[in-house]
Amino acid sequence: MIAFAFKRIMKASHGIFRDKAVDRTICNARLTTTLREWFGWLDREDLGVLVRDTLRAKDASDNPIPKSIETEIWHKRRIHKCCFCGTTLTADSDSIVRDVQGNRATLEHVWPSSLGGDSVSDNLVPACARCNQVKSDLVTWEQGSVHEFIYPIDFHLSDYLPRLPLAQKILLQRRAVVMLAQREKISLKHALLAVGPFGDLKPLDADDTWDIFNTQNHLDSLGEVLW
Repeated sequence: MIAFAFKRIMKASHGIFRDKAVDRTICNARLTTTLREWFGWLDREDLGVLVRDTLRAKDASDNPIPKSIETEIWHKRRIHKCCFCGTTLTADSDSIVRDVQGNRATLEHVWPSSLGGDSVSDNLVPACARCNQVKSDLVTWEQGSVHEFIYPIDFHLSDYLPRLPLAQKILLQRRAVVMLAQREKISLKHALLAVGPFGDLKPLDADDTWDIFNTQNHLDSLGEVLW
């Protein structure tokens, strides 16, 4: 629920500040009015905190990834792996990092830039172009279409298993990442690196249906049940 509310706030802030010709003071006042209408139960002090945090998030989301950070991350090694699917990412002769299909790899914001994620090294991970596109602005697993993730008890015998949508694989991985971050009190990036690329799917209870709560694709070494 928090993720949906924050997404709405960020969308509103970007809309208010879209016209660069409008004075920032006027935009600030419009944002304050909008947030007061939405969160009328907040007292003056809490509303002020919300406005300031929203402005910081909005400004951070406008920051492009600095070349220095791109160089810092990509040049640590010549071969990388996508943090989501694990596909190999390799620098070509022009030092452009690409996946095995030849598509240019990206630095993905762990906390989406559209939701205030800053372009700093602690919020950036290597990703293939396909995973970056599919992940989009996913923050928490609750944002995904979890009602569509339900398969029969013998799903491991199904021909469909290898063709499971990438979005659902990333959704399962994201759930493990969020839960690990909460359990260990670490950042989302450190949790993502600890969970690693998603692997084979398996049910927690083989005698139950495969749904978002009974399926995992992370390593057992992290704790067979993170949730």
